[in-house]
Amino acid sequence: MVVFKYGAHIWIGHQRFPTVFSPYSGGSHPFYGRVHEALIHNGDFANYVAMVRFWDQFGGAPQFRTDTEMAAKAYAILKQMGYPQSHIFEAIAPTTGIDMQRLRKSRRELAADLENLQKTHIAGSPDGPWFFIIGDQDPATRNLKVIGLTDTSVLRPSIFV
Repeated sequence: MVVFKYGAHIWIGHQRFPTVFSPYSGGSHPFYGRVHEALIHNGDFANYVAMVRFWDQFGGAPQFRTDTEMAAKAYAILKQMGYPQSHIFEAIAPTTGIDMQRLRKSRRELAADLENLQKTHIAGSPDGPWFFIIGDQDPATRNLKVIGLTDTSVLRPSIFV
């Protein structure tokens, strides 16, 4: 009998294999980003190939060819670039439509920053219905977070505890 002993401060998991890509591609969930983050995902990216091409220029070439892995790499690369958490979320799930119009009226400077960030990273932003749960640790403070993030159209709303 083999006994595995694991220790962690945050556990995340997902029980299904990929439905768009081969379930034999090396696994599905969770995927780690670099070192201090892991991500699980429910949904489908319509622009997976575009994301691969975009994030590959930052060292984010996928090994297992799943959209979950691509999302984890994108999150980790943005974090490594030094963006604040709110800007990382904006690069992944851009504020659009009436929300951006309201923001332009109330916080013009922030809206301009977010629009520039969107223009810079739009090719690496997932398109389609998706929801992420991210386990993240700040390496400097060792603070832990569990983050839920959904597409801006809320096509995959989710609840997690």
